[in-house]
Amino acid sequence: MTRLIEPGFGVQIEREDGGGLDFRVAEVADDAIVLVGSTETPAPGERVRIAWGSSRGAFAGVTRVLEAEEEPSDDGLVQLYARIVVENPDQVKREERRRFLRVRATVPFDVTVAGREISGSSEDVSANGLRGRIPGHLVPATEAQVRITLPFGVVAARGRVVRCRSVEHLHGTSEIALSYEAPDPRTEDRIVSFVLARERELVRIRRSS
Repeated sequence: MTRLIEPGFGVQIEREDGGGLDFRVAEVADDAIVLVGSTETPAPGERVRIAWGSSRGAFAGVTRVLEAEEEPSDDGLVQLYARIVVENPDQVKREERRRFLRVRATVPFDVTVAGREISGSSEDVSANGLRGRIPGHLVPATEAQVRITLPFGVVAARGRVVRCRSVEHLHGTSEIALSYEAPDPRTEDRIVSFVLARERELVRIRRSS
C-alpha cells in the first residue's frame, strides 16, 4: 500500500450518499493514512471510498474513517482545517486513469436548479465533475443541469451539487463542487478530451519554466 500512496498525493473521498471531498495525504503508516484539507469531514466509523492518482496510474479502495476533526471559521461558514485518519484499504483496485484525472482549468459553466440558472467559473475539471465559484448559494445534494463551455463547444449533463460553501473573503460568492450523473458517452469523451489536452498543456508549461 505504501508503494501506491505517498504524502503529498491528492485524494478524493467518495461518500455513500454520492458526495465527494478533496483531501491531501499528510502521513502514511502501516495501518492508517492521515488526510488533511479544508472541507467537511466524514464521521468516525463511516465507510468511504478513497481515490487517487500518481505516475503509476489511478487507484481506489474502500476504507473506514477512524478519526475526524474540524476547525471552522468563527462564523461557522468556512471550513478552515480538516483532518481525518482512515484505515489502509484491504484491497486497492486500479482505475481507468482518464476518468480519474483532474486538471486545473478556468472555463465558464452554467448550473440550473429548479429553473434557476447561475453562471460560474471553474477552478478544476475532471471526467466526473468540476469545482468552481458561483454567485449565491445552492443546497448540497440538489439535482442540477450543468453546461460547460469548452474551447471546442458546449457540453451538457445532468449533475448534482456535491457541496457549496461561502468564500470567506468574497462576499456573496460560493465555492461549488458538481458531479455529473452518468453523462452520455459522447459528452464524457468530449470532457475527457479537454482534460487530457489541458494536462498536456500544463506539462509543457512546467517543463519550460
